[in-house]
This record gives sequence, structure tokens and C-alpha cells, in this order.
Amino acid sequence: MQQLHVGLDQPQPGLFNPIRNPAYDHANKPGGGLWTSTWITKKRRSHWVEWCRSEEVSRLDGTWWLLTPSADARIYTIDTRADLLYLLSTYWREGSVSAWKHRWIDWEKLSSDYDAVHLTRKGSEVLHSGSPDLNCWDVESTVWLHWVFSKVAEYKGRKQNEPNTGQ
Repeated sequence: MQQLHVGLDQPQPGLFNPIRNPAYDHANKPGGGLWTSTWITKKRRSHWVEWCRSEEVSRLDGTWWLLTPSADARIYTIDTRADLLYLLSTYWREGSVSAWKHRWIDWEKLSSDYDAVHLTRKGSEVLHSGSPDLNCWDVESTVWLHWVFSKVAEYKGRKQNEPNTGQ
């Protein structure tokens, strides 16, 4: 599953930000890592690109990079609430927001067993509300906890007038 990343610099191991738990709890997202969205070959885009365009979000400036994960990459997929509940019961740390108690993913612990966490399109829709939720993950995407790519290439197939939209 080829991945799209949009950024100014070519992704490479030396620029990879080590995974860490956020300094404060506000969402089940890690600090560091590398964010991508699955490249849809037939449409020559990703769900991230589609979301940015529909929301008129201008996060697509930069170069589009296609990354190919190694065949042996350990990827945890979140497609259902049960998938998220497993992560929260296996890799959790206590935190609080206002008066509410929440369970937060311990991303540093999780990174000892997995190279990435992939939220599917269905998972994004299911977990945008309710409890627990991932409403801070706006769209299908993958956060890479380790550098596990066998190939990185610049995508040069955009039309000249097409906005450069990405992660």
C-alpha cells in the first residue's frame, strides 16, 4: 500500500522525528512520527487530498512524496471501535482533560511492538464521535512510528494548475 506524504523535504531516516507521547493530553495522537495517507492509484490522490480539497484546507503546499513501506512493516489497523479499544486496553496511560477521565494511547510503548498505526476510511467515520473516539484524526491516514520504507519517490504527475495539496 503505497503512501502519500506532502512536505518540503524528501522524507528520509535522518529527518524522521522519533515517536513520543505528547506533553499534554488532548487527543490520541503522538508527537513525532511521519504522517501519510494511502495513495489511490486510479484516482492519483489520497483521502487526505480529497479531505483538504473538500474542507478548503491549504495543507497541500509542498512536494508530494510516494513512500513504499517494507513488506515486513508491523502495521496496526484501526477499522472498528473494537480495534481502538484493544489499543487503549493494551497500550494506555492515564490522563485527564478538564473533569473527565480519559485513557490515552502510550505511543512510546506501542512503538516497541508496531511500526505504524493505520486508521482506515471506515474507522475514521466510525470513530469520529462516540466513546472512545479519534475525532482528531480527520481522515484515513497512517502515523509511522519508525522508518520502514523501502522506496521514496517524488510524485510528478500533478497537472500544472492543480494545487499542491498534502499532509
